[in-house]
Amino acid sequence: RRGPINSPAAMAPYTSIPSDAEETPIRPPNLRRIVVISLALLAVSAVTFRVQSNYARDMQELIGTSGQDPSTEKVIYGTKSRKKIQKLWKEFTLRYSKKYRSKKEEQDRFQIFKKNLQFIDNLNFANPNAVFTITDRTDWTDSEMARMRGLRSGYLAADSNKTSLEIMKEDFASISDSHKNSVQLAEMGLAEVLKSSEEKDKFDGSKFSSDEVGWVSVQDCAACALYPHFSNYTMGNLPDSFDWRAIGDVVTDVKNQKYCGSCWSFSTAQDIEGKHYFATGERVRLSEQQLVACDTKDWGCDGGYPYRAMQYISQVGGMLHEASYPYKGICAWGACGNEEAGTPTCDSDTLNTNIKSGNVSAIGGWQMVAMGEDYEDLMRVALVKNGPISISLNANGMDYYVHGVVGCSNDDCNAGAIDVHTPCEPTALDHAVLLVGYGTEDDIPYWLIKNSWGDLWGEDGYYRLVRGSNHCGVANFAITSVIKAP
Repeated sequence: RRGPINSPAAMAPYTSIPSDAEETPIRPPNLRRIVVISLALLAVSAVTFRVQSNYARDMQELIGTSGQDPSTEKVIYGTKSRKKIQKLWKEFTLRYSKKYRSKKEEQDRFQIFKKNLQFIDNLNFANPNAVFTITDRTDWTDSEMARMRGLRSGYLAADSNKTSLEIMKEDFASISDSHKNSVQLAEMGLAEVLKSSEEKDKFDGSKFSSDEVGWVSVQDCAACALYPHFSNYTMGNLPDSFDWRAIGDVVTDVKNQKYCGSCWSFSTAQDIEGKHYFATGERVRLSEQQLVACDTKDWGCDGGYPYRAMQYISQVGGMLHEASYPYKGICAWGACGNEEAGTPTCDSDTLNTNIKSGNVSAIGGWQMVAMGEDYEDLMRVALVKNGPISISLNANGMDYYVHGVVGCSNDDCNAGAIDVHTPCEPTALDHAVLLVGYGTEDDIPYWLIKNSWGDLWGEDGYYRLVRGSNHCGVANFAITSVIKAP
């Protein structure tokens, strides 16, 4: 920053001492000259302030309430003139260093930008307690955004007459009879799931093969290894709010999947990171790169499922640490201009060396936590007693999210003020994330969710979604890993 323009050092008169060191009388200051200079400086300062103020105002209108410059004000783009929209476009391209390959592409992207501004207005209207605004993705098409999420069924549903949730359940059930039975049990309702889980011994990760799966029970408590008093929590006895970020080293830093449909790998790795902490007391960052490059049960940058990734990990012998196999800046589908690369090739030497040396986090299996709108209470119990949970949801609109609670209270929705299914259809699951907590704000209960789009997105990389109404399908498919103690 520049120092004050009228600081003592800047305004001090220049004097000199003659070489013969004789004292020379200092002439009195020219007052007229000082006045003229002062007025000129004031004029320059006023112009500078006005220019900076105009720029700050324009940028505030542009970014609205972005993660870098939070605000509670919603910007209504539909009320802006054509000239103002063009100005926003120019500022947008400068802010995000947008470069287009031709004038035609730039014109096409501008049309997409304008269309997305209308969608942002709709999001702000439909979500009274959240703010959406222009982000670096505002010149992207819907299909480009969809590919950047990465739940495989979201891709497949685009060319199918089935919903993403239906495709996902069918794929899950096809793995084994145990998986098929879990789906059938879920369809019978929460009461049957709870009854079934109570009849079984506590799942310890050794009763089932890697092709089998069980339901979490209210008694299961992976966190009790470090926090024994958590065993007292039940369906009817839970904290009013809970946040695993504030306890131990269960939740690691927010990461960025970049230009690859690999959300499923981040959701999986971060679920296991929490379980590893409970088993060892040590914080660990695991390798999403291993899953994207080496997991033959999923499809790399073309999507995957957390349950398939957990099956792969349990069969291959474990998950490498990030330091051994770091995530690369993958740039698929030409998303970075002329550069294009698909799913990376597996570094089998690194993989095998680390598995043989035991430098991995191994899991013994995984458990179903939720598969429908009646399961949110069970999700809370499982979250508190077993750590962060891998969940799938509909991410439509998340690209423009800044802060607040997405969704609306039941009172608002029931009154017809807002269409709860627009634009977040709960059966259209397309993104995998990590559930880390829950709370209430202004009498609105919410889930706290960790995303994998970097910490400049949303609330420092996190997302809050209304709780209790299966909004965006948050309870339609949730699983969690069971770690093997070393």
